Formats: sequence, C-alpha cells, structure tokens
Amino acid sequence: MRALRAFWVGEADIAPVAFFRILYGLQLFNWFWQLYPNLAAFFTDEGIFPRRQLLAFYPERLSLLNLVGEWWQVAVIWGFSCVVALALTVGWRTRLASFLAFVLVVSFQWRNPLILDGSDLVFRFMPLWLMFTNAGDLYSIDARRRPQPATGRGWALPIRILELQVAWVYLATGIDGFFTDNADIGVEAVNG
Repeated sequence: MRALRAFWVGEADIAPVAFFRILYGLQLFNWFWQLYPNLAAFFTDEGIFPRRQLLAFYPERLSLLNLVGEWWQVAVIWGFSCVVALALTVGWRTRLASFLAFVLVVSFQWRNPLILDGSDLVFRFMPLWLMFTNAGDLYSIDARRRPQPATGRGWALPIRILELQVAWVYLATGIDGFFTDNADIGVEAVNG
C-alpha cells in the first residue's frame, strides 16, 4: 500500500514531463499558427459564427474572444497566444505560461465550438495539468534562473494524470482502430 501511495502522491522524476512540456509547447505553437489563415472566418463577427449567435447558443461559455469581434483584435490575442506557446516551450515562467496557455486554448475553442473534435478536448487539458507539475525545473529558462539546482523530482499526482490522459488517448485510438479494421474486413467479406 505504501508503494502505491508513493506512486500516486509521492515524488516522481520530472525529466519526462519537462521533455513533454517542450513537445507540447511546440505543438501548441503549431496549433495556434494553423489558426491564422482562418481567424476572420472562425473567430470574428463577420465570420461563420458571430458573437451574437455564440451568446444565444452558449451563454455560459466565457472566453477572451467573447470580448472582441474585429479581426485586428482577434489577431492581437492570437499573437499573444503564439508568444505564450513559445514561453511554455522554453520554460520561461512555466506555471504562468501553462495557465495562460490553458486560458487561451479554451478561449479559441469555446469561441467557435463548430470546428472542434475530440482531440481538442485532450489538447485543452494538457496545460492545465502541466501547471501543477514542476515541468519548468528542468530544460528551461526557469531552471537556469534558480539559485539552487533542481532536484529532478516533483509531485507525482499531476504527472500520473498526464500519463493517464496520454495512455487513454492511445488506448481509445487502438480500440477504435481495431474495431474499424474488423468492420472493414466484415464489409469486404459481405461484398465479396
């Protein structure tokens, strides 16, 4: 029982989560970068889902993009989002960057729920859990600014939750792929 408790709420090696922070930050920058060509179409009042419709269908969803409707205003938030993604990647003010990344991802996702898929939900929660880890203690600007070197250890619970989330994605993908492949085989057999 002691080993199980130590696994979940004890300390864990933060090197993998620090490396994950870098990879996630790069993916986050890429995610924001790919939104740029569609800022006007997806996130402005002249686009396919103006704020008045958003507020009529989803009044409970609060987003930074609910405050703005012009292209240049959305572009300013988008540019700030790219800077936050880079700050998370290099580990500058990592906890703050993780929090801001979460808020900004939620803002873009909730501004236009018509363009979302299941992967966006997973992508949204990664910076939330990174915020509770010591992901900035290694391979980061934050680590270089510390007076003492990092121990390389951190609280295990948010790291385990991140691991479970990634494992769940692979498990669900594998199960879906297995049943999709078997359904295709069945269709081929029927069609002869």
